[in-house]
Amino acid sequence: MRTELTQRERQILEMMWEGKGSKEIARVLETSVKTIETQRCRLYRFIGVGSVVEALRWGLKKGYLKPVEPERPPVSRPRREG
Repeated sequence: MRTELTQRERQILEMMWEGKGSKEIARVLETSVKTIETQRCRLYRFIGVGSVVEALRWGLKKGYLKPVEPERPPVSRPRREG
């Protein structure tokens, strides 16, 4: 019985993290949408989740995904007089 994600599962999980849907993932990986949907379903079953959000939380918790720091606006500094 396997204990780790396959390389393809990692790719799919990372692309889901980037906000890509099945259609775009299929285009990037040069496969069919049906294949991606099947692989996502198997991934969900393997990690014991039922949704994209749960899969992404799992990926973050297990270290497969890295949190993204929000971009901060530049700090405006008051101009010096004189």
